[in-house]
Amino acid sequence: MADARFAPRGAAQYESDAIDIARIVVVAAAIIAIVAGCVIASALLERAFARGFGRAIPAPANTRPPAISGPVLQVSPETELDALRAAKRAQLEDYRWIDRQKGAVQISIERAMQLLAERAAAKDASP
Repeated sequence: MADARFAPRGAAQYESDAIDIARIVVVAAAIIAIVAGCVIASALLERAFARGFGRAIPAPANTRPPAISGPVLQVSPETELDALRAAKRAQLEDYRWIDRQKGAVQISIERAMQLLAERAAAKDASP
């Protein structure tokens, strides 16, 4: 049978202003039950964590860091920096073989830039 709350198709359709109190009470009770369950579960977990789940709490280990004989400092940082810069400069300025079988060599950076500039000028000059 047709429910009296629903209007027939030809009549004006609008939402009923009847409030279903039973549904509201059921939803509110469900929300309260869920919140209460969460509170109880968190209280039980807090107790379990505080007791260590029934296990004996181990004594803290005596872990001290090893004694340091002294600070590890550079004796002469300026000298070490100069040596590093000289090694890097030598890498940029020296000529050496990288692979003799393949014919790969390392040339100085100035010479490499000069060769690139000459090749670019030759390309621009040719028609």
